[in-house]
Amino acid sequence: MRQALGYVLEKTTNLRHFSEEPDDLCVSYLHWSAEMAAHLRGHITARDIDRLILTRRHWALQQIIGSTTFGMPGSAKIAGVAHVVRTELAERVDDLKKAIEAFEDQVQNWSSLGLFVVADSSFYIQHTDRFDKTDFGTLVGAREYETVNLLFPMVVVDELDGLKQHGKNHTRWRAGHTLAVLDRVLVSPTHGIFSSRGAVGLNGEVAKIDVTVEVVLDPPGHTRLPINDDEIIDRAKAIEPLAARAITLLTYDTSQATRGRQAGLRVIKLKTELAAEEPPRA
Repeated sequence: MRQALGYVLEKTTNLRHFSEEPDDLCVSYLHWSAEMAAHLRGHITARDIDRLILTRRHWALQQIIGSTTFGMPGSAKIAGVAHVVRTELAERVDDLKKAIEAFEDQVQNWSSLGLFVVADSSFYIQHTDRFDKTDFGTLVGAREYETVNLLFPMVVVDELDGLKQHGKNHTRWRAGHTLAVLDRVLVSPTHGIFSSRGAVGLNGEVAKIDVTVEVVLDPPGHTRLPINDDEIIDRAKAIEPLAARAITLLTYDTSQATRGRQAGLRVIKLKTELAAEEPPRA
């Protein structure tokens, strides 16, 4: 991913400073956007490609430059359009540099051995043990030498914030309790230690493995998907290339488990106990 972003940054910088005629620059810009978007596919998500390459301004420029009247007498002035293209390229360079810096920072943060785990809201609400009593190492099958890195995408934090205000008493309590524990274990705005090997954990027992927590903020300019379950999957998939390993998804929801498997995540689908007998019809 770092190599792919670096290649795109180099190509973008070269085009930005290339002394072409205005009409040639505009056409070259369209070729650039198509080539760079294709190059990044498979390395970053489609939405990140939109954010870095195929922006709203790009689509407006494509419509203008691709029109049959572009460059003809009475059409938009080519020099003016070329100026907008250069402005767009300058912003693409800035955003690509920020993306590379963010990538390198995250790679450094997530370079430790271990498992990376994302749990959706259903896990924190429905799991038998509340958040501070959960044995995450056993739950995800971690080996003694592995660290469990528990990730909280912001969409999950926001969902829990909403649930603590609504729903049944148990749901409200679990949501509020989970957020309170998360806030307690954070040692920085986004990072915290849930348990340390050999030390007494939140559950009162000596921890067998290290468990860290991290709140994963939305990237700058990020627009969330309309369905929260899709957003959670999307964020987990965006983390995978940075962590250089598969992400484990914990959920009680069948639909979310199906989405996760379809996306290629390692899914642990948990189950609630069913009543021994089918309840009578109402």
